Amino acid sequence: MLKKFFVISGLLLVLLIPMTAYGVTVAVFPVEDLSRGRNGYNAPLTEFLRQNLADRGLEVISSEDLMAFMVRRRIRWLGFLDSSNIYEAYEDLGVDVVMLGTVSQLQEKPIPSLGMILTAVEVKNATTLWSESGGMSCADICNLLGLSEPEKIDDLLPVLANELLNSLPLDRLASIDKGTPPVEVEYTSLFPKHARPGEEIRCSVRLRPAAGQRDETQVQLMVGDNDYVTMNENAPSLYEATWVAPNRNESIPVSLVLQSSAGEKQVYYVGHYQVDDSAPKLTIEARGKKVNDSVAFSQKIYVYPQWQTPEPVSRWSFSIKNADGEIIANLTEKNALPKHFVWKGQKADGKKVDEGVYEFILKVWDRAGNETQAATKINFYKNPPVPLLTADITEQELVVTLDRGEGVVPTAFWSAKILFSDGETLVDQQGSELPVEFHLPLPADDETRDLEGLIEIQDILGNKILRRFSSIMQLVTTVEEIEDDAEQDEWVIEF
Repeated sequence: MLKKFFVISGLLLVLLIPMTAYGVTVAVFPVEDLSRGRNGYNAPLTEFLRQNLADRGLEVISSEDLMAFMVRRRIRWLGFLDSSNIYEAYEDLGVDVVMLGTVSQLQEKPIPSLGMILTAVEVKNATTLWSESGGMSCADICNLLGLSEPEKIDDLLPVLANELLNSLPLDRLASIDKGTPPVEVEYTSLFPKHARPGEEIRCSVRLRPAAGQRDETQVQLMVGDNDYVTMNENAPSLYEATWVAPNRNESIPVSLVLQSSAGEKQVYYVGHYQVDDSAPKLTIEARGKKVNDSVAFSQKIYVYPQWQTPEPVSRWSFSIKNADGEIIANLTEKNALPKHFVWKGQKADGKKVDEGVYEFILKVWDRAGNETQAATKINFYKNPPVPLLTADITEQELVVTLDRGEGVVPTAFWSAKILFSDGETLVDQQGSELPVEFHLPLPADDETRDLEGLIEIQDILGNKILRRFSSIMQLVTTVEEIEDDAEQDEWVIEF
C-alpha cells in the first residue's frame, strides 16, 4: 500500500523541485490513441507531456509551430514519423528531440485502465534515445485512508505518464551533439513497409555533404542486426539498394551507415519493414431473424466483419451473389474496413431483388498483400403473409376462422375487426397465434347490413398486409351447397 501511495506523492514532488535548464529543445507530437479508432488523438495526454517536459527543464516547441510544420510537411498519421520527417523537424524547427506517444489501452469499465508507450528520438540522426511503456488501473493505486485515489481515466493519465517520464535520461539528452556532421541525410525512402517473404525491398537515400567538403563517404545499409547491404550511387548524391525479404515473419529495422575517409562513422535510423506471409483471419456475421435455422430479412440486414486478430488492411471487396452464383452487387475500397455493411435487398441498379437465398462474400488484403475471404448466406423474403378468412354456420352461431396462407416466415402479429357496414363492431381482437376462431350470433333473417372484416397480419420480418373483406356472409358454405356441388361434380363426370 505504501509503495502505491508514494507513486502519487512522487507526482507532486516533481512539480515542487526546481528544474535545471538542459538546453534541449523538444517537439511533442500529438499522441495517438488506439482506443479512439484509426488515427485517434488524445489531446489531454499531449498537453500533459508538453507541460511535464517543460517543468523538467526542457524547451518545448509551441503547439502552433508544430501544427504548422505538420501541415506543411503533410504529416497526417500519429504515433510514428518517417526518418525523412524527423530530419525535416531538425531542419525546420531546430529541435533536438522528438517525443512520440501512443495510448495502447483506454477503458472505463469494468475498472478504469490505461496503457501507453512513450518514445524520444534524437532528430539529428533519427535514433531512439529512450522508450518506455506501462499500464495502470485504478485498482493498482491505494492511498492512505483512500484520500485522492483515482476514480476515472482522467485521474490515471498524469500518474502513469509521470511514472514513465521519470525514467527519461535527462543527462543523456543534455549531451546530444549539436555540431554539423560532415554529411547530412537529405532524404530517405524505404518501400514497401509491409512485404511477403521473397518480395523485393528498395531503399533510396540522398546525401548532402557539408559546405566545402568532398563526398567520399562509404554508404551502406544495416538490415536487421548484422546484415550489411552496399548502396550504389545511381545519380549524384543519390544512393539506392535492393534486397529480398527473408522467409520469416518479423519486423526488421534498417539503418544507414556512413563511413568517411577519415574513419568517422555515422549511423541513422531509416525505418523498418514488416515481413508477413499470414493472411488476415476473420469471419462475417449477418444479424437478422432466424427462419428455419437460417438468417433472414425483408427490409435491411447488417453484416459484421469479425476479426480474430484485428489488423490494418490495404483494400477490401464486398460482393453479393444470388442462388445462381451471379454477382448482383459489388463494392471495392482501399480505405479501412468498415465496422459493418448494410444491405436493403437491392441490386446495383437500385431495383429490389427476388425472394431467395443470397451469399455475402468479403475479401480482405492486408498491407503485405496477403488475401483472405469470408462468406455467409441469408434468405430474403419480401412478400407479406396472405390472410385467409372462412365462415361456417352452425345451428346457433356464425363461426369465422382467421388463418394465413402457406409461408415459412412465422406470424408476429394479427389484428381482426368484424363489424356491420354501419360501424357496429362485433369483434376487435389482436394476437400472435393462428388459426383463431370468432364465434358470433347469427344475423337475423331480415338483416340488411353487410357483415365486413378488416384483417391485418404481420410476420416476424416486418412484412405485413391489411385486407378488407366486404361481405363475410358470402364466405359461408352451407351443408346444402356442399351436397349440391358434390352432385353436380358427379353428374358432370358421368356425362
